[in-house]
Amino acid sequence: MGGGGHRQACLDACRRYTASAGSSGVPLSDHQLIRRLLADMIVNVRAARLLCLRAGWLRDQRDPVAFMETMAAKYFASTMAVRAANDAVQIHGANGMSDE
Repeated sequence: MGGGGHRQACLDACRRYTASAGSSGVPLSDHQLIRRLLADMIVNVRAARLLCLRAGWLRDQRDPVAFMETMAAKYFASTMAVRAANDAVQIHGANGMSDE
């Protein structure tokens, strides 16, 4: 539900990439904008995962609210997958376009 692997893969790639030094010799993760993007990505990945788990649990319980929770989880998770991919492109910049 919602491409959890894609969101996590974007986050993992961004964490690895930003741990390296940028052109100024300072790790990219020390820059405020990069930290904000990573923090948003971390929160959204966790929130999407928890919404999906809750929706699944409610379905297992045969709760009548499960349908609405599943719709909300799918919407949030898919929206966050696109946002994570877009943010990953921003973080990687031109390096995201190379073969390296």
